[in-house]
Amino acid sequence: MQAYSLFSEERQEDITEDEIKKHVDDLSWVDIFDLYNHDEIVIDPPDESVEDEFVEESLNQSQRMRRALIMKRNAYRIALARRTKLLRMSDQNTLAKRSMLAAKRSMWKRFLGGRSKDSLSAQEKAMIEDRIASRKKLISTIATRLMPKMRTIESSRLTHRFS
Repeated sequence: MQAYSLFSEERQEDITEDEIKKHVDDLSWVDIFDLYNHDEIVIDPPDESVEDEFVEESLNQSQRMRRALIMKRNAYRIALARRTKLLRMSDQNTLAKRSMLAAKRSMWKRFLGGRSKDSLSAQEKAMIEDRIASRKKLISTIATRLMPKMRTIESSRLTHRFS
């Protein structure tokens, strides 16, 4: 009956201001690392031994040759655009998406009660998803309060990039 205690009435009270503040203050770079695109993260020094493996649908020979030519033709532009984007701070929409995802993740942590997401059944996950969906206003409030922290983390990413 551990699963029932997770969703009992005493656990469904509203979140207080102190809990919201705790969610915002506890956010760190490690918590939102996976919210960044692969292009926005630079790992120093780059590891040449690890090769990226991409799973794509199979292409025939002429499609492969055409894509190879396009990539060779645009390689300089793509590299230049990537370097330029890395030097700039993420735009407001990207930061808002990241803060919304971080807020949802913090709600997940709260509803899991110390258990791992993998240990839940599909029905329990659906119940938590419904509870999170019903609290959109609270999640948007947490996301709004996370925005200054997101900007700080993003600016620290840019300052540590050159050090």
